Amino acid sequence: MQKISSLLGSQMRAKLLQLLFSFPKTEWGVSELARDAEIDVGGAHRELANLAEIGIVQIKTKGGSQKYQLDEKSEMFEGLKALFSKKSKKGYFILEEMPVCYPLITCTYMNIHNLNSFLEGRNIKTRLSSTLIIFESEMAKLAFKEEEFSALSVEVVEKIFADPEWGLIDTKEILRLSTGLMQLADKIESQDYQTSSRNELLAYFKDYFSAYEKTHVPGWVQNASDMHEMLFSNKLLAILKSKATSSKSSLKPSNAFSTLTTPLQESFMQKEHEALLQILLEIENDQKLLDLFKTMEVRHLLNELDNRKIGAKMKEHARLFGWLGYGYIGPNWDEGYFLELLCSLVRQGAKAQKLLDEIEEKKRKLAIDQKEFAKELQLTEYEQKLFEVARGFVFAKGFRKDSMFKYYSRVEPLYAMIAGLRYAPVSDFRFCYPHEADQFASGKLDISVLRNRREFSICESRGKYSEDFYLEGQKARDWLLKLEVRKETADSSGLLEGTCASPGRVSGIVRIVNVAKDMVKISKGEILVSISTNPDLVPAMKKAAAIVTDMGGITSHAAIVSRELNVPCVVGTKIATKTLKDGYLVDVDATHGRVRIIRK
Repeated sequence: MQKISSLLGSQMRAKLLQLLFSFPKTEWGVSELARDAEIDVGGAHRELANLAEIGIVQIKTKGGSQKYQLDEKSEMFEGLKALFSKKSKKGYFILEEMPVCYPLITCTYMNIHNLNSFLEGRNIKTRLSSTLIIFESEMAKLAFKEEEFSALSVEVVEKIFADPEWGLIDTKEILRLSTGLMQLADKIESQDYQTSSRNELLAYFKDYFSAYEKTHVPGWVQNASDMHEMLFSNKLLAILKSKATSSKSSLKPSNAFSTLTTPLQESFMQKEHEALLQILLEIENDQKLLDLFKTMEVRHLLNELDNRKIGAKMKEHARLFGWLGYGYIGPNWDEGYFLELLCSLVRQGAKAQKLLDEIEEKKRKLAIDQKEFAKELQLTEYEQKLFEVARGFVFAKGFRKDSMFKYYSRVEPLYAMIAGLRYAPVSDFRFCYPHEADQFASGKLDISVLRNRREFSICESRGKYSEDFYLEGQKARDWLLKLEVRKETADSSGLLEGTCASPGRVSGIVRIVNVAKDMVKISKGEILVSISTNPDLVPAMKKAAAIVTDMGGITSHAAIVSRELNVPCVVGTKIATKTLKDGYLVDVDATHGRVRIIRK
C-alpha cells in the first residue's frame, strides 16, 4: 500500500481507491466511504472530487445526496484495477491450502475430466484446461489458472443473479447426493472385509469411490461462487450497503449479511451438541453420577460407567457423532472425548436445560431477525431469493462436508485391508490415485513411489485420472520451477482484510493452529489463526475468542462453525498465517472484516 500511495500521491487516495475497487459496482455516500476507508470525511470529499475531475470516479445525485462510483469506462480503470488487485493473470494461483490431505480426497474434484463434465451438466460454458495439486508432507496446495477460474466464478455468480432458482436447484442436488453418501457410509459401517478376496476388496473400493466422487465434484458451483475473490459475498454485501443507505437503516451491512446468510437448518455439529446436553440432563438428575463427573478423571470414569445405562448412551453417542471429528485422516472422537466435554460442563456449573433453552431461543431469534432485517432493509422478493441461495449454499456445503467426513471414517477399514495386501500402512494407500488401486493391490505400484509422493509431489490434471501428469521428489521440484505458481505474500502494513463470517470485535493473543498437534498452543480467550479450519480443530475453535483464516468464504468450515459457536470470525484474508505469528497481540474487528496488529 505504501508503494501504491507514493505512486498515487497520498495514502488517503490509495485507501479510497482500494475500497472502491473492492466493490466496483457499489454506489457510495461520502461518509460511508470515509468510515470504511478509515479516513476523515473532509479528506474523503476532497479526494473524491479530485478523482471525479480526472474521470476515475463518477458522481450521481440520488434523493438529494451525492453518490460516488467507479467509472468503468475510464481509460484508467483497467490499469488501476490491475494495480490494486496486484495479481498476475498468467500461470497458476493457489486457491486453497489443505494442511492434512492426500490424493484419494483431492483428485476427484481437481480432475479436469470430472470438473468439465460437471460444468457441462450444469450448463456452465467455462472450461478449465488444467489444475495443479502440490503435495508436501501431507499438505496439499490446490492451484488453478487464474483467468480460467475467474471466468468460472464470474459465470457462476452471473447465473445465480440471472436466475436464483438455478442456485436453489444446485443446493437440492447437493443435499440429495450427500444424503446418498451418508446412507452408503451407514451401510459400509457394518461391512465385514475379513474373508474378502483381493478382487472383492477392489470391487468394494470402486463402488464406494464412485459414490464419493459423484458427491465431491458437484461442490464446484458453491466453491466457484465464493472462493478466491468472494464474488457472491461481495455482491450480496453491496446490495446490503445500498439498501442500508436507501432505507436509512441503522443496521450494519456486515451484521445483516451474517444473519441473512445463516441457515435455519441444524448442522450435525449442532445436533451432536444438543444430544450431549440431553445426556447432561440425565447426569444432573442423579446426584451420585453428578459427583462422579465432578471429581473423577475421564480414564477412570470410562471404567466406572461401563456397565451403567449412561455408559451405553455414551457409546451410542460416540457411534452416532464420533465421525464428526474424523476430518480427513481421523481418528473419530471417542467416548473419552465426549466424556471430557461433559466433565467440563459439569465442573463449570453449566445447566443443561438452560443451555437447551438458549439454543431454542437463538434459533427463534435468528428466524425473526431474518424476516425483520429483510423488511427493514426493504429487500425485494428477488433480493430475498438471493439470500435464500446463500443460506442454501452454506447449509449444503456443511452437509456435504459432513457426508464426506462420515464416508472417510467408515471406509478406512476397507482402505486398511487393501493396504494390508502389501503389508503397508493405510497412509500409503491414501497416496494412490483411483486408477492405481489395482496396481497397488497386485504389487505393480512401488510403495516407495507413494512415500515419495507424501514427501513432495505434484499432480497436474489434464484429462482423466490416467491422463494426469504425476511427478515425485526432485523431479517434481524441478518441474514446478518451470511453472508460474503465484502465492500470497505477507503484508507489512499491520492491517489484514477479509470477509466477516461471524460479527463481533475482540482483542487477543495469536496462536497459529493448522493441524491437530498445534491445538496445545491455544488457551481460552486467544485468537485462533489458521490456513483453513477442519473438524480436527473444533476443540481449539471452542476455546478461541475469535477465528481468522487465510482461505474460505461464507461457506467455509470456519464460517459455519464460528456462527454455531457465536465467535467473531474473519475469513479469506489470504495472508494471515504468513503475516501473523504466535504471541502477536491483534484486534479482530470481524464486523468489518479487519484484523489489526497491536503489538508484535
